[in-house]
Amino acid sequence: MTFCMFMLGLGTFSLDVQEELGERLSFCVTFLLADVATLQLMFQQLPNIPYWTVMDMYMYGCFLFLFVITIWTCLAGAFEFLGERDKLFFFISGGIWLLCQLSFVGKALQQRREEKKKLSMSDRELDDFFGNRNSACDRRSITNEWNGDVAFEEQRDEKTLCWKNGKKAGGFSLWD
Repeated sequence: MTFCMFMLGLGTFSLDVQEELGERLSFCVTFLLADVATLQLMFQQLPNIPYWTVMDMYMYGCFLFLFVITIWTCLAGAFEFLGERDKLFFFISGGIWLLCQLSFVGKALQQRREEKKKLSMSDRELDDFFGNRNSACDRRSITNEWNGDVAFEEQRDEKTLCWKNGKKAGGFSLWD
């Protein structure tokens, strides 16, 4: 879905910026609103984690790309000398789009390779690998260990997959 919005953002250049400015801006704003709705849905469905994933970077990169195209459309419509360079900006945007797609595919493949390595690690190797980078809750989900005393002491918000004070803090549970 986000890939399609990312790609269709380039489609707005098919409309002439001087003659069809309103339609072009309406496409840009519609894509931005659809991207914001997708971001909101993503935040509601996924657990709250303290770091950015590849998907987060891709989604925000898409939003930024669409935002830049919208700003360009506004400026090119307001200033005729920029409107004359619209085709040049299309090729520049297309190049940026291609680089973004290739970099995200490369990053996703790299992340996948690193995650596959973790699947074959022993508990000791996982402890060495993670060290103090993650909380005990994150480490348990990777090593399949469960220590109820540690889980009850941790204070997490309602979207994490841990418990606090003897009650479910949010997320899901196999016992629901």
